Amino acid sequence: MRRILTITVIVLALLVVASMVAIRSYLRSNRVNQDVVGQLEGIYGGPVRVAEVEVGLGSTTIRGVELFERGSDGKEAWLKVASVDMDASLLDLARGNVRPKQITLHGVAASLRFDQAGNLLTSLPVAPGTSDTSLADAFAAVVIDEGEITFRKEGCEDLTVKNVNGRIDNQAGRFVIT
Repeated sequence: MRRILTITVIVLALLVVASMVAIRSYLRSNRVNQDVVGQLEGIYGGPVRVAEVEVGLGSTTIRGVELFERGSDGKEAWLKVASVDMDASLLDLARGNVRPKQITLHGVAASLRFDQAGNLLTSLPVAPGTSDTSLADAFAAVVIDEGEITFRKEGCEDLTVKNVNGRIDNQAGRFVIT
């Protein structure tokens, strides 16, 4: 009897380990990257590129995020983020209910183009059906860590602002920037 119990415990342990390895392998697959890119493109409304997605039990990290202008050739992103950390769990992703309370953006680099009159030329997409209300429901807070913004005005030298750190809080549907 004791031998059967020992064998059963060993078999169950091996099944758990094999399942964890299979899940970990799937979560690092191109399929997960494609799913994340599709979700981001739906929210953003334009082309998105992602280098890597790492989904954990309690959080998710997305590395090498690039956002492109509407109708661009996909050569130069106007926004690059080295990594995005969010408190979206494996269970949230499986349910398709990703509503992180906090998103932290590390290594943000934005490049905005302007004409000589100071009008914004960078074509920022708007996701179909996006409203301030749906955006307000998407997250509670965004933290920007070590960002930089480059302003490119026709006929002028580029102006780059470095070491940009900040926070955007969603307070009852109003965005407060600090």
